[in-house]
Amino acid sequence: MATYWHQHPPEEDLTRPTLIRRFTEELEPESSLAIQTKLYQDTLDEQQKARDKRRMDGIYYAPIETGSPFNGVDTARQSLQYLCEEYFEVAAQKEREKGTKRFQIRHHRPSREHKIASEVRGHDLYTVDDVNHLVSQLEDRWKRSNSKMVTYFNRICQNLDAHKAIFACFPSQSSYTSALCGAVTMIVQASINYSSIPDKLSGYTAELSDSISVCTRWGQLFHSRDIQTRLSTIYKQFFDFFIKVATYYLKPKFSQWLDAFNSSLADEYQRAADTIRTSIDLINREAQLRVAGEVKAIIPQLDLSIASQGDRIIEEVRRNRIEYTQSTAAVGKEMFNLLLENLKQNQEQLQQMQRQIDEVRQEPWKSGQLEGIPTSQAVFLPEQGIPRAKAEEDIDSYLQSLVRRAGGSDGIKWAMDSGPLLATPIMMEKLGEWLEVSSSSSEVLWIMGSYELGEQTSARSAALGMIRAAVQTKAQFLSYVCEQSPTQGGDFSISDPDVGDDTKVHAMICSLVRQLLQFRPPEDTVQIAPELLKRTTGGDWHTALELLNYLLQNTPALRYCIIADVNCLEGDAESMCREFIQMLCSHTSTSRTDCPLRVLFTTSGQSAVLPECVPMESTIAVSGSYHRLRRRGQVQEIDLFLEPDREHEREWDD
Repeated sequence: MATYWHQHPPEEDLTRPTLIRRFTEELEPESSLAIQTKLYQDTLDEQQKARDKRRMDGIYYAPIETGSPFNGVDTARQSLQYLCEEYFEVAAQKEREKGTKRFQIRHHRPSREHKIASEVRGHDLYTVDDVNHLVSQLEDRWKRSNSKMVTYFNRICQNLDAHKAIFACFPSQSSYTSALCGAVTMIVQASINYSSIPDKLSGYTAELSDSISVCTRWGQLFHSRDIQTRLSTIYKQFFDFFIKVATYYLKPKFSQWLDAFNSSLADEYQRAADTIRTSIDLINREAQLRVAGEVKAIIPQLDLSIASQGDRIIEEVRRNRIEYTQSTAAVGKEMFNLLLENLKQNQEQLQQMQRQIDEVRQEPWKSGQLEGIPTSQAVFLPEQGIPRAKAEEDIDSYLQSLVRRAGGSDGIKWAMDSGPLLATPIMMEKLGEWLEVSSSSSEVLWIMGSYELGEQTSARSAALGMIRAAVQTKAQFLSYVCEQSPTQGGDFSISDPDVGDDTKVHAMICSLVRQLLQFRPPEDTVQIAPELLKRTTGGDWHTALELLNYLLQNTPALRYCIIADVNCLEGDAESMCREFIQMLCSHTSTSRTDCPLRVLFTTSGQSAVLPECVPMESTIAVSGSYHRLRRRGQVQEIDLFLEPDREHEREWDD
């Protein structure tokens, strides 16, 4: 036992740092074990200091309830609680001093501070709304106790004010008259103050309560020390203002009568309210700046989200083309029904539209099966070449820069951002026939709007509406908008003014080729020669047109082709547009007997090529502009030209 006490004396500190120090003293000072042991102890000391600092910060800044959004505001709450307790203590002290006076009245009247303390203690005041409710109660109580006196006093003052013309008969130099008029004026002003001050006080309290509630929500929303500090200052100012208001209501009646003759009393309350308003405005401004900063920070993310949403839509269209399975022709009816749903702005107009369509259309919808469509083999393509997937990758890199300079896109993103289709019953009837897969309907439709400048035109709106319906119904389609708006968020920007119309036609054909390469028909036999693809990407538009023709023949799943504003390319490339349109229209009635290709052209203004390829009965002329159609609520009449003897002679009234 003696040996144990000798080795371990009770007075010695055996804490961890002491043990570490004793252990390292027995080692070599420069040894790695001694160095690592000391470093480990230093790390533990730093961690302990950090925990102590967090604990102290939590005691000072953190709220009572864990997870509350308040940090610094709890300090303000404690300060207000201290002010209330101090005020209650002062009130109790005055009451005790008044009761211990030598010459006291037996039933002395309690002090105003004692009355205020009693009112506050008798109500659970947790929010500014509770304070507002208490002030309203005090005001009502004051009016009930002073109703008769106020009425009599106001009646006397009104009588004096009504007979003020009598005093004009007296000489103004008379001191008696001046004194009398001054006294009457003072009494009238006192009457006004006596009646208006309580109303102003209750109005100030209600206004400030609502404003402080908004500031409290700002403090809950933003964890800002500046806002919370200003909010605590407002709480203190409002507490002082509440004490002044309660003091006025709880004053003896004689004191209130004397205060009515004080002309600066109302200004004193107004200055106190203005001080609180200034602090509230500072919080609102800082909160608005923070909101603006957060919005500015969110805008790039929002733009990326919108762009990614457009990319997802395009990817979904591409996936539908790859994973396409042969289905019935009911997709045309589904597209038409979707267009009708987009026009449900007026129920009566929609019913009238449906009746007109039912009267015109006699045959029911027919559904055909996409099978048995023969595929042709181009003699210039070898049996072994590049498949669709590899060819799409090769042409995509070339097409991005080409279409960006030409100014155009497939219009999918633009269509999803645009509004509903503007149309009339006649226009919807023709679109319904065009969508219907049957031998009795026309495969080519041309919607020609009046010549318009700007981003939105009536013809372009029709094309975008059809693209939107095709995307939503997962129909198999091709699309191209020849002029991309500079303010829309599409893939491609506005065209380069130095790019010619021939380059723009070549870009349009290459875009349609890329879309066709995205299709993956079962048992696909398409093989593209590398030389052919190289000439296409090298700028040879004849080769590109041949490739487009070949892919159209070997893509039986394709249902619709939508081309907008092709007349914009007819300036220096009229012959190229003619060959392209003739080739495209040739696929509408030749090799597609069961499910022919449907082609929709929309132009803003006249076209020099389309009248040669589109029959007159398949042409719709829109006589109103886009903005006029929108103002009239989609009731602008659309002319339908059905004269067969004027097939190639059209005179449009622009």
